[in-house]
Amino acid sequence: MKKNSQPTQYFDLTQSVMEQIQSEHIRMKPSWIFLIGSISVVFGIASFTLMASLLLSLVWYQSILIGFEKLTRFGLTGWLLLLARLPWLAVGASFLLTLIGWWLIQRSEYGGRHRKRVIGASVFAAILVSSLLFHRAKVWQLLPDYARENMVSQPPSIQDERVLVGRIISAQGTEYNLLHASGEVIPVVISDPEMIEQLQHVPLIGEYVVVLGHWDDRVFEVQQLKIWLKETP
Repeated sequence: MKKNSQPTQYFDLTQSVMEQIQSEHIRMKPSWIFLIGSISVVFGIASFTLMASLLLSLVWYQSILIGFEKLTRFGLTGWLLLLARLPWLAVGASFLLTLIGWWLIQRSEYGGRHRKRVIGASVFAAILVSSLLFHRAKVWQLLPDYARENMVSQPPSIQDERVLVGRIISAQGTEYNLLHASGEVIPVVISDPEMIEQLQHVPLIGEYVVVLGHWDDRVFEVQQLKIWLKETP
């Protein structure tokens, strides 16, 4: 009799719980971890959307200022100056918020079973939140002002630099052609007799060098020269 009574007790308990759920005496509530994680992911992705809009706005207005052709030859230093205008602290915060939100979702009881649905719903909700934010806060009207205030008005001039880093691509006597990081080929001239004598038997073509000197018109007069990772004899 005992063996037959156990299944009956389990069945009665299950039926009792289901009746209480249907009568709303027991309510199924989503986990707070899941809710906080979902909200964090939504606002993290929405923040990324805003940061991407700022970056595109900067590049767009920069191309209007100096022309798209010059923008393609802006150089590494120019792009670094332009990107430095972005609020990188906010970018890092949005990235961290997204990671924390996803970690919380994975820890919740719903994260494993409904992972694809959560991702799709989060992206869709982030698009809605971004659109609402852009509309309510009139972000589209603020982007042009932000871009005008933060774009680089003049591309940095190589002729303002006293130290050049690049690769020697050709040589003729004491004049060398240095391929700068910006993509520009710069004539580099060595006039110091001691340095000329030291470099007579040093094959510089193809070497990455660091040169210190000054500009004479459009030619760079070398005062010191070092091969990358090793000093010239």
